[in-house]
Amino acid sequence: MFIHRSTRRSVVLSALAFSALPAHAQRSYVPTEAENDPSPDTAENRALIRQSEEALNRIRTLHAKFSQVYAGSSRAVRGQLWVERPGRMRFAYSPPYTRVMVANHGLLLIETPSQGERMTVPLSMVPLGLLLKDDLRLSGEVTVTSIVRAAGLVSISLQMTDAPEKGSATLGLGAINLEPRSYYETDRQGNHTTVTLSNLRMNIPVDPQLFDVTDRRALENNPMGG
Repeated sequence: MFIHRSTRRSVVLSALAFSALPAHAQRSYVPTEAENDPSPDTAENRALIRQSEEALNRIRTLHAKFSQVYAGSSRAVRGQLWVERPGRMRFAYSPPYTRVMVANHGLLLIETPSQGERMTVPLSMVPLGLLLKDDLRLSGEVTVTSIVRAAGLVSISLQMTDAPEKGSATLGLGAINLEPRSYYETDRQGNHTTVTLSNLRMNIPVDPQLFDVTDRRALENNPMGG
């Protein structure tokens, strides 16, 4: 992977979850003029938060292609994503990168077979943990700081309620069906990570072996064409 070793851990923790970027964008997130009052406290936006929660909770499984760009890089890393809620996820990079990240049993396994690297962290430590919950709520553990409708997206900006200093994230949802489109995060050091999704397929059967962290063959096998 093109990310320097010194920043690898922060990139992994930042990139896992789903910014107000259209699917074709690959460079950086550029805010557009809001089509509404961005305050989360308006009656309209409170209703939109509830609708977004309901739409996300209707998604029990998901398969999508992704493109990830980290601040300072001019290249996008691509791959595929599988989700089965609650608690299961596989984030696999296309060759030549060999990294795979698998969430299951409350843990996130990050493995790069070509480099002999393997790391496990609690799923609760990464932003994606929120989106993998059985009953997803955009409140409580997180606080909505703004909601912007622009360019065909609903962009919901969030921060951790008890630790806002850890950074912020913006979840981009399609304006019509409120399906996940993208994710943009700024960590506590001010580094930016953008993940955009395309070719979404939702509520389809997903092979449970994709989330098996005990099966070496399942981890090393990359069932995708890039």
